[in-house]
Amino acid sequence: MSPERGISLNDQISQEAAEWLVELRTGDADPVTRRDFDAWLRASPEHIRAFIEMAALWHEGGAVDSRHELDVEAIIARAESEPEVLELTPAAGAGAGADASMPLGPTLAQGVAPSAAGTPRSSRVRVAGWAAAAGFLLAGLATALFLRSAAPVPQLYATGVGARRLIVLPDGSKVLLDSKSRLRVSYTAATRNVELLQGQALFEVVENPQRPFLVYTGNALVRDVGTVFDVNRIGGGTIVTVVEGRVAVATPSQPLYLSAGEQLDVHLGQLSLRPIHVDISSTTAWTDGQVVLQSATLSDVAQVFNRYSARRLVARDLGRKPLRLSGVFSTDPNFLMRYLRSRPDIAVTENGSEIDIVRKPIGARS
Repeated sequence: MSPERGISLNDQISQEAAEWLVELRTGDADPVTRRDFDAWLRASPEHIRAFIEMAALWHEGGAVDSRHELDVEAIIARAESEPEVLELTPAAGAGAGADASMPLGPTLAQGVAPSAAGTPRSSRVRVAGWAAAAGFLLAGLATALFLRSAAPVPQLYATGVGARRLIVLPDGSKVLLDSKSRLRVSYTAATRNVELLQGQALFEVVENPQRPFLVYTGNALVRDVGTVFDVNRIGGGTIVTVVEGRVAVATPSQPLYLSAGEQLDVHLGQLSLRPIHVDISSTTAWTDGQVVLQSATLSDVAQVFNRYSARRLVARDLGRKPLRLSGVFSTDPNFLMRYLRSRPDIAVTENGSEIDIVRKPIGARS
């Protein structure tokens, strides 16, 4: 199926199909899940068609884009020279190779409870032939998805305030974790599963179309077979940016393809999702210890720098119009504090656990 063609089904059915895809790819396929999924498929031929199309799109490989707007090798080389480089080895037992001081937390993909599916007998008779024709395809597809969900004990990696960590995965893929970030990894024979629990990470994936690389964030699932992309969990949402190649992103509403230089911002409750073209060097500036602000409000600034600060930044803008900041800043919060204190309209107050940033209402001087 061509990605440009898209999914031409009812929005609700497409959303349910996407939710099932996420659930079966990354969740625990217990008997209740198997039963509910079976009931949902049998309820309507549209359900079967939606799931097949969604899964077919998910299995398509993306062509690798030849553009290289970011020196990925330089970033990896710089990270490898830092002291916190770890190699992730395959789990031989519970928690093997994981950070023992960190709890594993909830399981991958808590999932969204599907709606109850009921269909009159006459409708079931009409769809019986269609369902039988698709039976063998569905059986093989569903079985593969269920088997892939049976993952070994995951391994957890985390960074502290102001730290970056490079993780080398068993297949040679590399993950660069930003400050205050947490990553859970679970490799199976069929898939490479990663959950970004918190923060931001740059992924450089070794190509293997037969063993997809999946990154789950809570409201988005990114599928890749061999490329470079950035995933950022911030403000209750997920921002996916493709540096090289192409990825597919399954969201609660629809699957989308992203190519090099494109970014997708997924937040809960969004009705329309569209990729935008961005400056990759700005998006990945954190790999070089920098933050690029573009017309950012004080609240935006606090949200970004809370990842790099040991104390929580709390910002209030009392001006007539919101202040917008643009420029290149060091990820060191002290650099930001010096800049803010230099402004006559901003007061910075520090205490044991917080840094309060207040912009005073001084009219035209704002």
